[in-house]
Amino acid sequence: MTVVRKYPTEYVNEGAWANPQYILGEADNQCATKLTTSTSPLKLYCKTFGFNIPADATIIRVTLGAKAQYPVAYPHSLLLMYFKLGSYLWGWAPSSISSLNCALTFWQTDNIDLGVIPITVADLNNETFQVWLQISSDDGVNSAIAFGDAVYLEVEYTVPALARMVGDGLTWVVG
Repeated sequence: MTVVRKYPTEYVNEGAWANPQYILGEADNQCATKLTTSTSPLKLYCKTFGFNIPADATIIRVTLGAKAQYPVAYPHSLLLMYFKLGSYLWGWAPSSISSLNCALTFWQTDNIDLGVIPITVADLNNETFQVWLQISSDDGVNSAIAFGDAVYLEVEYTVPALARMVGDGLTWVVG
């Protein structure tokens, strides 16, 4: 079994987030932030994860991780983390933190249900999926704020055993 964790190297900022580049790479306690009263979702897309999984692999698990929160002082914040593949959508809501401090954000993860979203090796290698954070206000009056330090996708997979003939015997080589 092989486990590979990848972080995005590019972003698309469709929500005018401040410092969106801070969502890239591993966690470093520097956050992309967004303050809003909008009820429309303001999105920060994360892309170019750079997977190179063998074509004959079997996907066992895909985990979406986010080091992103909203401060509890902003209870009208609707912060969501999404993974989308075609018409399939997987999402969850990161929890709150105690103050307006990026360094206090912590990792939260969710395993994507492969029975619900049929993710293939080609989907991961060709990046036919989308990953994003979005923030909005639940009432359009009170402010909402979000911090996003980093996101990742982690894939666990197996590859079939390969057999080859060696002399008169059979030697198994696990790939």
